[in-house]
Amino acid sequence: MSNERRHPNHTAPRNGANLRNGNRIRNGTQISNRNRPTNGNRLPNGRRPSHGNSPPNGGRPRNGYGTRNGMGNSTRRDDTYDFPAMSETAAFASSSMPVWKKAGLIISGVQFLISLILILLIVNLNVLPTGLFLVVFSIIFLLWALPFVAMITARKKAKAIVGKVISVFAILVLLYGINLVWQGARTLDEVAGDDFIVTFENIVVAVLIDDQAESIQDAAEYTFGVQFATGGDSIRSMIESLNEELETTIWFSEFNSVLEQGEALINGQVRAIIYNQAFNGVLEERIPGFTGSIRVLGSKQIATETANPAVDIEMGVDPFVVYISGLDEYGPIETSGLSDVNILMVVNPSTHQILLVNTPRDYYVPFPGVSGGARDKLTHAGVFGVQTSMATLAELYGVDVPFYVKVNFTSMMQIVDAMGGIEVYSEQSFVRGDLFVSQGWNFFNGAQALTFSRERKLLDGGDFQRGRNQQAVITGMMRRAMSPAVLTRANDILSSVSGSMSTSMTTGQIQDVIRNQLDGNPSWNVKSVAAEGWIDNRAGFTMPGEPLSMVIPDEGSVARIREQIAAVMAGEILPGGETLE
Repeated sequence: MSNERRHPNHTAPRNGANLRNGNRIRNGTQISNRNRPTNGNRLPNGRRPSHGNSPPNGGRPRNGYGTRNGMGNSTRRDDTYDFPAMSETAAFASSSMPVWKKAGLIISGVQFLISLILILLIVNLNVLPTGLFLVVFSIIFLLWALPFVAMITARKKAKAIVGKVISVFAILVLLYGINLVWQGARTLDEVAGDDFIVTFENIVVAVLIDDQAESIQDAAEYTFGVQFATGGDSIRSMIESLNEELETTIWFSEFNSVLEQGEALINGQVRAIIYNQAFNGVLEERIPGFTGSIRVLGSKQIATETANPAVDIEMGVDPFVVYISGLDEYGPIETSGLSDVNILMVVNPSTHQILLVNTPRDYYVPFPGVSGGARDKLTHAGVFGVQTSMATLAELYGVDVPFYVKVNFTSMMQIVDAMGGIEVYSEQSFVRGDLFVSQGWNFFNGAQALTFSRERKLLDGGDFQRGRNQQAVITGMMRRAMSPAVLTRANDILSSVSGSMSTSMTTGQIQDVIRNQLDGNPSWNVKSVAAEGWIDNRAGFTMPGEPLSMVIPDEGSVARIREQIAAVMAGEILPGGETLE
């Protein structure tokens, strides 16, 4: 008998492998006792488990792989095993990726989506020049890429936290950017003009404040005072509406002017009047306290559409003129009223020259297409719509005025406050209420800037000096708007402009103007001039036969302004201007 020691299972050694100390040698490698099968257990097919651990029910391990022994040799798969739906690679990655890394990838995915939304909104806003857009795009990309790389390559949880913090911070910044860009687009849509310019007239029925009538129905038997000389079509439309509402034909008495209407109501000649509420300022000039003496029973807003002459103008390097109208009214910008501020802004984008031309509110001028050659105060032109004011100044200075920007007193206060206040240079010192204005530089909030712009009685030069003060406020707002510090208040400014300003410029034209300014951020030379004249009492178109204080134009002053406008349009730089950077 051989002295060879046999394995208890009586199976011959493989490949001539020897047994040492009772251990089988497989391919020259010793199997330790800990790897030997216990209790003689075998797999159903006669194979030993490599690690001494039998798979459940004699099948292959649940992860789909054969078991391995300590030497790297694996058993065969059980062909009857049902493979899982997930691929082996994906299953391995899913089971092996730490939770903290998965969380980082989710955060990075959210940031990527938000970044994409912001980029699309910026493209749609279309105000950034190509170079600046590429810079913004690169910043947004880096804000995403850097924390993403930091999180995906991190081998320790602590290092990945840094990437997560940066990514979360970037998401907050991107969300703020989305809100800002979206609000900018909405503001452009609300402020910009369209193919038509819409003019609103608020026609009202008014009685004395102590009248017994509480509604239109209570006044059905009254005689209404009317006038058809100015805005007659709107008055007739209101009469038709009253007849339909009351199911009767109202009685009315016709007068020659709005002033005669107001006097007839105050004197008891009629018990009610129908008039355009925009004439309140005109009536206050001749009947002090008129608006406080009446009560409105009903109103009708009548809209008139006219073609926008500026819609086809391309904004590039060619000069253009903008009429800035400041309405002597509070409330919605759609309200018609006296044009208290009348400034032409002549702009040459090629030379970066701006000329501000102020015309006194009481300038005695005709209203083209409205007054039939009769003259009146320039401020009264605003009652007939902004187009009338534009046509009046275009004829006075011999220049085409295709654009307007209309603001009212509410707008001005809101915008200045949103800017955080403005610095204004005053040529004179004065005190009005709790506002002390010193000669030289002053810092104003919205209400103070409004008081400064309206004051004329305390100034040497009266209305002429007020016009120069208004130009100083506009210059101060432009200076503030060009300051980098204003970017921190961009959200407030956009909110204040929305609903407080209107313009005939289309969205595309405004985008062109902004894009041209951002492309290089050039400095501008701004010069202010004002039309001159002398004061005299004259009858006006809106109040025939009633002499009012007018400013009779100095034709020499008008001629000099015409020359300066022509010089700017021709590309000349005017001396004596202020540089805004």
